[in-house]
Amino acid sequence: MRIAVVLKSNFFLNKGGAEYQAYLISKYLSSCGHEVHYIYEGKKIKNRDGILYHNLPRRSSPIQMSEVNYSKLKAILDDVNPDLVYQRCRNAYTGLIGRYRRIRDIKFVWAAASNMDVDDKIHVRNLNDFRRSLSRPMTIRGIRSADKIIVQTKFQMGAIKKAFKLDSTLIPNSHEVPNPPFIKDDTPIICWIANIKDFRKLEDFLNLADTCRDLEAKFVIVGRPSIGSYQEILERRIQSLDNVSYLGELSFEEVNDLISQSSIFVHTSLIEGFPNTYIQAWMREVPVVSIHFDPDQIMVNNGFGYHSKNCRQLRKDVRRLYMNKELRMKMGKKARKYAVENFDISQVGKKYESLFLELINE
Repeated sequence: MRIAVVLKSNFFLNKGGAEYQAYLISKYLSSCGHEVHYIYEGKKIKNRDGILYHNLPRRSSPIQMSEVNYSKLKAILDDVNPDLVYQRCRNAYTGLIGRYRRIRDIKFVWAAASNMDVDDKIHVRNLNDFRRSLSRPMTIRGIRSADKIIVQTKFQMGAIKKAFKLDSTLIPNSHEVPNPPFIKDDTPIICWIANIKDFRKLEDFLNLADTCRDLEAKFVIVGRPSIGSYQEILERRIQSLDNVSYLGELSFEEVNDLISQSSIFVHTSLIEGFPNTYIQAWMREVPVVSIHFDPDQIMVNNGFGYHSKNCRQLRKDVRRLYMNKELRMKMGKKARKYAVENFDISQVGKKYESLFLELINE
């Protein structure tokens, strides 16, 4: 089977969740003997893990993607001649692959990477959102031309059915399973990990730390900084809190090491799909406390995390876990068991391989 994976970036240039999932899937399929080509925007990188990389010029607007990158994308796809194209995230490339699908006898699989990808509304909060809104008609045409749609959660399955009257297949995110033991720091680490953006509400974590100064705990922040006044305000606030450390952007391995040492993972983002950091935490026996997001209520239903829903309850939930080491350990063991059973790439990868082969052989 010859597969082309198309994303705006790749994990070695942009360590985002969608890029990591696409990399894991590509790596798994290559290990099974399939020919995998990964097409992305940005500088050329070396082939690795059996994956063949093809770069496109970096474009900022959907119009540029349509007018310039389509011809280059088409040339690469014509040369590769894939049996199937896998495109993740809803952006202009969704429309471009849909367009290519209509002129070539290939299969097209589109995958949602966040809840916004399956929303039929336009959310314009900044310039990037405005640019994405320009591509909305073409992304909808692209989604509708897909032979198969993959979602991360039951919520997304229902949302895309409601928004576009389309059926989908649920295949969860995945990670490689780390080996224990996971030695926790003597002073409990309460961590927040994400690339810093306004909708991720880091200020809620800082407010939490401020109200927990009486606890002997380390509040640790990791993530690529934002730009402009928002980042400046956050950094001034961080400097005023003696129980908070901001480590900046770390490597994937360094992030996993920090999570392994942590006792509690806190999540404050308003918008998500299925956070990679949840799976990273669960696999390392770290319970998650989230204000806004419990995918399909699996944390609450399975007893290994809290869905706080507001900042006051967040403080209560974090304090409860901090004060009760036995509860933290019990939740952590449950979280690891669930994550290994449901999010192991060796199992999730088989689902992708089976689905792709089934489509190609129709």
